[in-house]
Amino acid sequence: MRNKRQKYINCIFAILLLIVFAYFILGELCLSPDKLDRNYFCTEYSGEWERVTPDGLREPVTMPGKCEADRDETVVVETTLPKTIDEGRYLCFKSAKQDMRFYIDGELRQEYSNRGNRLFGQMSAAAYVFLEISAKDAGKNLCVEMRTDSSYSGIFYTVYYGNTMGVWKHLFKKLGLELVVAFVTLILSVIAIIGSVTLRFCYHRKVALEYLGWGILVAAVWLITNSVFRQLIFPNLSIINDITFLM
Repeated sequence: MRNKRQKYINCIFAILLLIVFAYFILGELCLSPDKLDRNYFCTEYSGEWERVTPDGLREPVTMPGKCEADRDETVVVETTLPKTIDEGRYLCFKSAKQDMRFYIDGELRQEYSNRGNRLFGQMSAAAYVFLEISAKDAGKNLCVEMRTDSSYSGIFYTVYYGNTMGVWKHLFKKLGLELVVAFVTLILSVIAIIGSVTLRFCYHRKVALEYLGWGILVAAVWLITNSVFRQLIFPNLSIINDITFLM
């Protein structure tokens, strides 16, 4: 009687689970969207950039791109902000292990550096830095200073213009699959390790799959800690930067 009742319970549970999944899939596919996408905005910044050398000379540069610069040299680039800027807009810069300072008409608005928060090394961890701009900044001069004691000196990446969620959504569309694969790989490695250890202790069988599990675990941790989304996952980028190297 108990087994029969358990079968009924299992059957009801399976049916309810199928109904929930069907509701989720059909609802997302068939119902109209909530139109939240209008709150997500991101585009590549199209302004022109100039590098300002220490002796005052100006030369055009492109982003993404690279200019000749020595290690630990401060590279200065400038641009004129758009004539119209909506409220809640940001410029997003990628720091290639560079300290960064942002000035608008000579006023320091944003600074990025975590050299002082590192246990090892003298370079700031790579990260996406968001500079908030508003309508009152329209048409003003933006000056960006970058410095790194590494081979990344003088390297520029694509600058994005939009709001924070719009930029992250854009980056996830481009690079999100890598993060998903990394987490799936992490889960599979843990399953392989647990299964192999269980067989070893319970049945006294040594399974070679355990070695593969540990190897995949290291690769998965490297992928996650090296992801462009790591600053959304971990509070301390300096430690994560070291973990990436150690993996």
